[in-house]
Amino acid sequence: MKTRYLITLLCLLALSSVVAAAQNTSTLEQAAAAQATGNNDQAIQLYRTVLQQEPNNVAALSALSDILEGAGKWRDAQPLLEQLVKLQPQNSAALYKLGRMKSWQTGGRPEALELLRRACDSSNHDAEICDVTPMR
Repeated sequence: MKTRYLITLLCLLALSSVVAAAQNTSTLEQAAAAQATGNNDQAIQLYRTVLQQEPNNVAALSALSDILEGAGKWRDAQPLLEQLVKLQPQNSAALYKLGRMKSWQTGGRPEALELLRRACDSSNHDAEICDVTPMR
């Protein structure tokens, strides 16, 4: 009897995880659609909803940081990029954006240069990333 109860409980937990993941996928798709149509306020709200459920959702972190940076809210975007770089240390786009943001801060130049160097290296020396950095 205990085994049957335990199996039922595990199945219910697994099912709830699948349902939550499906809901986040749907919310992520809704957020992307809102962003694509220029409804950034709604997209921000939806991406934040996804991140409440899945704080390490790379797609939501990336998209939300893009929207916030584009709106001039780079201080709000910076922690998202820092989390993204922790999750994906070779993400050249995130390294580059974070490096740029750090370069704007007082005393942030050494860290910015290191981030930009890493971005250049991880992009296989892509000219769009490397030509703007003072590493060459």
